[in-house]
Amino acid sequence: MRPEVYFDRGVAAQIRRRDFTVTTDVSELLSDAPAGIAEVRLSNRAGIVAGEILRIDATDSYRTEFVTVAAVSGSSSADQPAQITLEFAGRLDHRAGALVERVTPQAPGANNALASAAVPGDATVLTAALAGMAGATTVEIDDGVAPPEYHLVAQFSTTTDADGFYRLPPLNRVGQLELTADDGVSPAVRQTVIPNYELIQNTVDFSLN
Repeated sequence: MRPEVYFDRGVAAQIRRRDFTVTTDVSELLSDAPAGIAEVRLSNRAGIVAGEILRIDATDSYRTEFVTVAAVSGSSSADQPAQITLEFAGRLDHRAGALVERVTPQAPGANNALASAAVPGDATVLTAALAGMAGATTVEIDDGVAPPEYHLVAQFSTTTDADGFYRLPPLNRVGQLELTADDGVSPAVRQTVIPNYELIQNTVDFSLN
């Protein structure tokens, strides 16, 4: 997931698909917003009230972050700069000028319980099922205790390029996994892989006959 998990989440937490519709209300950061802060200054507050969800750095998928508004202050009209207090601190660094969009959450998908507790900083979560997750690009995690959090998500499936190279999403806290390569013609090939977390990148080669 991007960004990583914000809060401790036990196995009572649920993860579900959560799609968003982008509204016409856009603004930009007027100053840098480093990770760990819960206040940002925006160029306007059009459509922004407590409870709204903002997508920061919407044009950069590696820095995109969904944040929920707790309070708005500091402007006499909606088209003036405003101070936005968030429900919790962000996890990513954002630079001044980053695009900020107000987004509307759609109906949530089916609930999937976590199969293992997650801790802040986890890029991977293990679920008991994947109901309704096919094709999901954003998810919501909620345990009814800490505020809901939203993430871009990718499952561990990919297609190689013409030269046979591939890359899977980052993972952590996984001791062992089974990878399957299938070209639809040759018999599928499976490998059991134990990640080496001392390396930035683990290379796994397949040979299909």
